Amino acid sequence: MILATVLAASVAVQGGLGGGVSTTRDEGGGTSVQSAATLSARLFRDDTFWSVGLRGLLIPGEPGYASGNELHPHNGGLNAWGVFADLGVHTPGALRIELRGGAGFGQLGLVQCDCSENQPYNGSVAPAFIGSIAVSGPINSEVRLGLEFGAMLLTGIDHGAGQPGLPELTSVDHPGASGLSHATLHLLAFVSWDFQRL
Repeated sequence: MILATVLAASVAVQGGLGGGVSTTRDEGGGTSVQSAATLSARLFRDDTFWSVGLRGLLIPGEPGYASGNELHPHNGGLNAWGVFADLGVHTPGALRIELRGGAGFGQLGLVQCDCSENQPYNGSVAPAFIGSIAVSGPINSEVRLGLEFGAMLLTGIDHGAGQPGLPELTSVDHPGASGLSHATLHLLAFVSWDFQRL
């Protein structure tokens, strides 16, 4: 029965574009917000109340391309990605509200204020998690447009010791750290296309 329900669900593809943000330490010991464009792709099976599929999220910002930079040359920015198996539950009907969650792996390439004093946060490929809420409505029988707000949690993150711009401060003053987790937030506009019913 469960297998028959899954096989009866439609297959859809979704693409999204928006912005992502995350915070990091600034030179004053507070926090600095870094932001960059965000891309999303999702392939999923969709039924009356649920969806299940694969999802990728990319924040491809690099130094000089993320907003909030002031130094020349820029050294601040935000760069991260994740690939997930995700599951969603949603309301039936034309106007749809959906809660989604997923687990997989990803990497925080960089989150850093545009400052010379602090070591950046970065990490290796490690377990990652994603959660979001989405609202969408139909354009026709196959196409939906919507908005999504969500968060991605990345693990396996570290930062070096000391402060490169202030060599008089040693690793004792500012020790490094490893095994950290860090979150990014995103807001996306997306389009979904129900291209096949198997």
